[in-house]
Amino acid sequence: MTTDDQRDQRISVWLEAKPRAELPDRVLSATFERTRRTGQHGRWRLTLQMIGMHRATIAVGFAAVLVLVLLGGTQLAALLRVGEAGIGAAPKSVGSLPTSPADWTRVIIDAQGEGRVESNAATPLGLLASVGESNDARWYVSPDGRSWTEVPSGRIPQEANPSFDVTSVAVAGDQQRILMVGREVLASADGMTWRRIAGPATDADLANGAVIAIASGGPGFVAVGAPNRAWHSTDGTDWTESAVPPTPGQPSRLDEPLDPRARQGIVRMEGVASSDRNLLAWGKSIWVHDDASMTFVPVFWRSLDGLSWTAVDPPGGPAWNYPKVAGGATGFLVTGEDGAAWLSTDGQTWESAGQHVFGDSRWATPSQPRAENADGIPVELIVGGLAAGPEGYVAAGTDGECLLRCGSEEAVVWTSRDGRSWTRLAGGDVFRGTPGSVAGSGAAHVVAWGSAFIVAGDYAGRPAVWISGSKP
Repeated sequence: MTTDDQRDQRISVWLEAKPRAELPDRVLSATFERTRRTGQHGRWRLTLQMIGMHRATIAVGFAAVLVLVLLGGTQLAALLRVGEAGIGAAPKSVGSLPTSPADWTRVIIDAQGEGRVESNAATPLGLLASVGESNDARWYVSPDGRSWTEVPSGRIPQEANPSFDVTSVAVAGDQQRILMVGREVLASADGMTWRRIAGPATDADLANGAVIAIASGGPGFVAVGAPNRAWHSTDGTDWTESAVPPTPGQPSRLDEPLDPRARQGIVRMEGVASSDRNLLAWGKSIWVHDDASMTFVPVFWRSLDGLSWTAVDPPGGPAWNYPKVAGGATGFLVTGEDGAAWLSTDGQTWESAGQHVFGDSRWATPSQPRAENADGIPVELIVGGLAAGPEGYVAAGTDGECLLRCGSEEAVVWTSRDGRSWTRLAGGDVFRGTPGSVAGSGAAHVVAWGSAFIVAGDYAGRPAVWISGSKP
């Protein structure tokens, strides 16, 4: 229930050791970018937010920052509609798990542009990737994961772009359409030219909250968001609020007194996944202390139709934070920051699949459990994504990740047939960054696409994906 894990403590020490006036804007910007990308929300991250807001006082700036962090702006669903002659088709043949670097192909999706692929959505019609964040995000479409086309600037109306960041953008699709989270509901026949088909001005239910995550399921599509909201729609043009559990009460154990000025216990649902007819949604209830730290209490919901949801106990107990969730043919797999894994066939009853299943950073040794790279910089092993395919699971992340960018970073992939026993792929040039480069490589996201897996991230400072399987 507390966010003061080892990473928080290390960065807190680093921040507190430096007078705030000596922290240049570029360091603050780079540090906050890294914390945003890895989903870290501890005491030190809030400190960075306060410093970055023109070094305003916590008492003055806290309320505004809290609203932005918890609600993520006025995000609603944007819709990309693709016809039968759409941008591509998912591979349909069933193959074996990609357990060797030779099973993967690296693709730089924009050789002239810098940045990281922050999200990548796989639909039956093709792939949609975003590079960068907020209104500066660039969007790319691909029929096969190997050739990518950038959506021309201005084709997506500015007022419909996500107002938070692309890590909050969720995409779902079926044989005819792709849904993408934004402030309005847009439609497109090819991913290039867009038109508005719905929004909060015309749909009262969409005006009642902020959609954060979408999935195919229920009557067509389901969505969850904040504060404590869920919706369903048959085709994306008309949305109806779903019945959801009441907001949880105050947690039984709090390390610090609550801040009476802050809105307490706001529920932000951040993900939703499907397995057969079972739907699983997850998020957190957020409690703010008077020293500006936060306690996150996990919230999990289950549904069979997307029209109504029931609360279920989170796997792993109340200390579960920042879960990665994959829904597949046999059920759900959930992993946490500490590498613990849990399995469920229905999203309600869970069994442990192991602890610390992804192992340690390659920089950690028995005599040096606190990993440092060759330059003596503290580094971590970060799991960025998890996906389920017909033959098993793939997880992807970054080993040797620094607080700021560094050449020790290397994209890493694990595979598992059952979610219990995991194998880390041996390092290979396909994942490893250029030797001596300031920027290495890293993986931020992974999705299953038919029998293939698509890992998204960056390579030598360029947006990149890794795709498994042979070339279609």
